[in-house]
Amino acid sequence: MRRSVHALEAYKPDSGEMFFNSAGELNAGSNKDALTILSKLLKGVEDGSLSFDVAATEAANDNRKRRSLEWRKERFDRFHAAYKDKASTEWADMGAAICGTLNRTQERLGFMRNFLIRGDLQPGERPKFRRKDRSNVHAVISTDYSAIAPIFCQDDIIEGFEVSISENVRVLEREINRGNIDLVEDVYIRAQQGVSVREDQLFMRQCRIAAGLQSPVLSSPNMMAVTSPGITPNILGQGRAAMDMAAVPVNTMIIGTQVWPDFLTSNFNGAINPVHNYELISTGRIARMLDMDIITDGLRPIGLRVLYPYEVMLLSAPDFLGGYTDRGPVTATPRDNFDDGQPARGWYMYEFISIILANSAAVYLFVRTY
Repeated sequence: MRRSVHALEAYKPDSGEMFFNSAGELNAGSNKDALTILSKLLKGVEDGSLSFDVAATEAANDNRKRRSLEWRKERFDRFHAAYKDKASTEWADMGAAICGTLNRTQERLGFMRNFLIRGDLQPGERPKFRRKDRSNVHAVISTDYSAIAPIFCQDDIIEGFEVSISENVRVLEREINRGNIDLVEDVYIRAQQGVSVREDQLFMRQCRIAAGLQSPVLSSPNMMAVTSPGITPNILGQGRAAMDMAAVPVNTMIIGTQVWPDFLTSNFNGAINPVHNYELISTGRIARMLDMDIITDGLRPIGLRVLYPYEVMLLSAPDFLGGYTDRGPVTATPRDNFDDGQPARGWYMYEFISIILANSAAVYLFVRTY
């Protein structure tokens, strides 16, 4: 299988010039050129030829060394030795290190953690959020990972419920025996899928239900809010106007992978200002328009995405949108499956969170038809 090239080391298609210069800025001569380059980056990640390798970039400054064959072999050998050594604490330390990287990546990339206000909980305290807007509104809270409840609020305090997100991350001994030097990276992806992705999936489900509560044409809050054959300034204007009427300022627009070409048409007439810096682009922030950040999950591996491909969502600022709590970072407890008759070791990873969307009017959803 072809290994993807890291974006910092990749060359533009049919060009001897790299996507990013040594300062981590796009090699672009104009905003129009930068928008085209961003499209090529999105396409490269989609077809698997490019990677932003977020975990590796986050954990070390010397990216070339981290992706060298020698370094990957050394990392696998340490992982192999820890797996085989049942007497030491090295396997537990490996799990803690994965969780440490996972926690930092969640803070950097997670939609829930970047679009909502974090609240602190004391022992014995239930999660709650104080609304900025005192008018009567519909809120959406998570009552379990698979249960979400819209509620009508008249009080300025909204109480929520804690949800346990957990995953058994297992490494089969036959995977170790095969000598896949990228196994550590694969295991980290499994941890992301089991914890980080599920965090954002829960948040996005609440956002879609919130958008459904605001649409008079819906028969179910699970349906989409507004459909359109294309995203245009007029369509976006409708969403902004609706949120202005509800007195919630628009702060962010998040878009699925297949919507970006709509923003490159003549309809927008240069209204989009592309982001040039690698560090920002790697978080999904690709442009600004009308005082909104345009953010996508299209630069993540496919298995880590949470947006539908043709989805566009407007979100208000965190103090209007809502908050979340957690009871500390993701925790890993070493486990094995030998007593179950399966040669495998791993970790039970878990966290406790709550998500409270304080005002359903703070979300507006478009879905592009295709």
